[in-house]
Formats: sequence, C-alpha cells, structure tokens
Amino acid sequence: MVTSLETGLIGLFEQIYRSLGYTGIVIAMALESACIPLPSEIILPMAGWMVSRQVFTFWGATLAGTLGAVIGSTVAYGDRDARRSAFARCLRTLRADLGA
Repeated sequence: MVTSLETGLIGLFEQIYRSLGYTGIVIAMALESACIPLPSEIILPMAGWMVSRQVFTFWGATLAGTLGAVIGSTVAYGDRDARRSAFARCLRTLRADLGA
C-alpha cells in the first residue's frame, strides 16, 4: 500500500512540475511547510530529478523550494498575536461555560 502511495505521489508531482514549472515547487513546498501532510521527502527529490533531466536549473529549484518553505511557514506561524488572542478568547469562553 505504501509503495502505491509513493508511486502515485511521484507521478502527481512530476505532472505538477511539468505543467507549472518552478511555481509547482513553490506551491508544493508551501503546502508542506503549512503543515499539510505532503512529504518533502518526495517533493524535493523529485525537483532534484527534474534538475538532473535538465528541466529545471539547480539554483532555480533551490530558490523555488526555499521560497515555498518560507511562504508556507509564514502562513502556518505568521500571525502569532492573532493566534494568541484567539486562544485566550477560547479559554475565557471555556471558563465561563464551566462556571470558573
């Protein structure tokens, strides 16, 4: 079952990279870095394989992967104050509901 999942993901990323180019790497890495379970262990080696086939350049793939990771991390962890205030509101609501 794991082998068929890996085979499917490899084919999917190859299709994405061929149709979207560097943008595909950025999108895939942004999703992975935003805590969506896409394995970077497949995303980046696939980009490296495309570099070896001279579809991408080394530096282009490196920059696209880095940019995607930064975008995804910013989305996942960016607005810390907003998350803290939302968490505080949840705690106040929970305390009020419990009568504490």
